Parts: sequence; structure tokens; C-alpha cells
Amino acid sequence: MKVTKKENPRVVVYPSYFSWEGEKAAQDLCESIKKDIQRHVDGVNQIDIKWDKEEVCSYCGLTWETDEAGQPQCCTKAQEEWEKKIIEEMDYE
Repeated sequence: MKVTKKENPRVVVYPSYFSWEGEKAAQDLCESIKKDIQRHVDGVNQIDIKWDKEEVCSYCGLTWETDEAGQPQCCTKAQEEWEKKIIEEMDYE
């Protein structure tokens, strides 16, 4: 018979903030919460700050997608940068 064994118990804290002020502000908030937990809660072995990550284009902000050759599919600026890099690499060979 199959049973499910539970392991690695942990408490996950999701900070709430009213507006997204960027990664630095979010990191600072998480560090502050981490210090508060360490100061007020006994029995804490380790506290890690984790992020969900998404690769996006630095020009247009869309999800980073490439074709089989590695060329970006989101915007002209990203494609132009990719082409420039390819040309530079060819010049070095």
C-alpha cells in the first residue's frame, strides 16, 4: 500500500506590501522580516530568502524566448543586440 511521508517541515512567510517598489525594496522588507523572526522566535535553525524568477527582455519586459539558434523572439532591439553579438564573435574567430 502506498503512503505519503511528510518531511522537511517549514514555515513560509509571504510579505505583504502595498506597492511594488522594485527588487531592492522587496529584498529590504524580507531582510527586515527575517531579523524580526530571528529576534522573536525560538527554535529557528535557518532562514532563507527565496525568489521566484522569470527571465524577461531588458528592452521590452516580455518573457525571454529564443528560437533554436538562440535569437530572441520578443522585440527588434533584443534581436539587433543578438545579431551584433554574433557578428562580434565571428570577428574574433
